[in-house]
Amino acid sequence: MAQRRAPTRAPATINPRATFNRGGGVAAPRGLFRDCVRIDAKVVAADHAMAEDLGQRLLNRLAVQRAFECGAAFDGGRFDAGETALFLQKLEQVKATIVEHIYPKNRVREFFPVEAGIDPGAETYVWYRYDRAGMAKMIANYADDLPRIEELGYKEVTVFENIGISWSYNVQEIAAAGFAGYQLDARRGRIAREAIEFKIEKVCAFGDADRNFKGVLNNANIPILNQGSTPEMYGGWGSGATPAQILGDLNTMAWAPWTASKQVHTPNAMLFGTNAFKIISTTPISDDQPSTSVLEAFRKMNPHIRSVDPWVQLDLADAEGNGERAMVYEKSPDNITLALPLDFKSLPPEQRNLAFVVNAYARIGGPIIYRPLSAVYVDGLLDSHT
Repeated sequence: MAQRRAPTRAPATINPRATFNRGGGVAAPRGLFRDCVRIDAKVVAADHAMAEDLGQRLLNRLAVQRAFECGAAFDGGRFDAGETALFLQKLEQVKATIVEHIYPKNRVREFFPVEAGIDPGAETYVWYRYDRAGMAKMIANYADDLPRIEELGYKEVTVFENIGISWSYNVQEIAAAGFAGYQLDARRGRIAREAIEFKIEKVCAFGDADRNFKGVLNNANIPILNQGSTPEMYGGWGSGATPAQILGDLNTMAWAPWTASKQVHTPNAMLFGTNAFKIISTTPISDDQPSTSVLEAFRKMNPHIRSVDPWVQLDLADAEGNGERAMVYEKSPDNITLALPLDFKSLPPEQRNLAFVVNAYARIGGPIIYRPLSAVYVDGLLDSHT
């Protein structure tokens, strides 16, 4: 029996005039590849319409290359939908990092030391303030009425409160995050910790009236200088004060705690609101020294001031609550500390139906101001001179 021979397929023809250029594109000859155009890999799309045209031309280029590899002719058609979508995805450039909204940095721990040695299980923190009374006097040889001294003690109690926060995620979010390589739990945990830190910042700065906490920026026992009532202060930093007048105000501030405490406390730190700090940092000390700011000149004159920083919490911290306040103080754990027995603690995840909830908390007692005269507030620096 004669064997049936499989029909033979005519060999595909390839136009020998089709060549590749050095730039990676294809130079299509006339005739067979009349629908193809030369593509240069360095073409840059200037607008959306050009980008779409470039995408289609690149598709055509890939089709031509595939036709050459398979020995078939390309007639100007398209790939199927799956191939087209996959290829166009390659044209997209995706930013590898997540863009987050940026909030002001929590800086209270930079400016004031944390009280050491407080157990997280403590409900209160007790300390004693001692004072003395009595004065010696001149006496006769046989005097029997010598003056006596008295030691006075006052009990101070700091009460601790909890600050709480939580976050959650469901099973689908877990699966999607794993598929995308996204650390879901770690990211939300970090956001929760930042929320705790923000609350600590606010409580330490301004206190909490509901919990009877006093803040470090509005404590009634710390003296206040105001340019409207202090002859040595000129003010008017935002309305015509000269560099020399601004420098004079800074010098007065730098020695204010030393003066108020009868030379007991020598300040070493200063804090300013946003605008006041900008003014002293950018205002030239004189026309002859345009590259030397008022702040630089001040620090040369007052080497005991080791740090001068801006703090956004001071922007609305004055007595009226609508203007900037500055603070000059002797930074020391003997004067002002922060009672933070527990920074941040997250509990194990709790499963609730198809979701997981994670609770976290911290414990806070607010600032402890042992020696109020180690600091001075300054208001009205930006107000017009009166």
